[in-house]
Amino acid sequence: MIQIEHWGCPWSRDPDGRVSVRAFGGMTVNRTLYAADKTGFHMLHALFQTSLKYDRIVRYDEWFATSLLVEDGKVSGMVALNVQDGTVRAITAKAVIICSGGGGRVFPFTTNAAIKTGDAWRWPTAPARR
Repeated sequence: MIQIEHWGCPWSRDPDGRVSVRAFGGMTVNRTLYAADKTGFHMLHALFQTSLKYDRIVRYDEWFATSLLVEDGKVSGMVALNVQDGTVRAITAKAVIICSGGGGRVFPFTTNAAIKTGDAWRWPTAPARR
């Protein structure tokens, strides 16, 4: 959280200057940092703007991962659909980080978007291709 603050995320602060925390969702303990009422927006903005500073970071904007590439039991990339033009591509990698988002849709009432099902663990896998 400190690093993302250094990258520009404006965490809300208490009058004494400490980072504010509050309960989110069904929590009973105040333990979640927030940035006004736009936490996700501010975090994504800070991460996106920071990613633009580094030529080595390759972003796939508007791509949708459809399956993981698995070789000898290890993830070696993914297959993704380019939402803008409909092409499908195998993207290989030394490491894969899956950020599937929250599972807010498991609750009867949520402010999460309809796509926030948190079910990335169900992704089918495909054999790696080289």
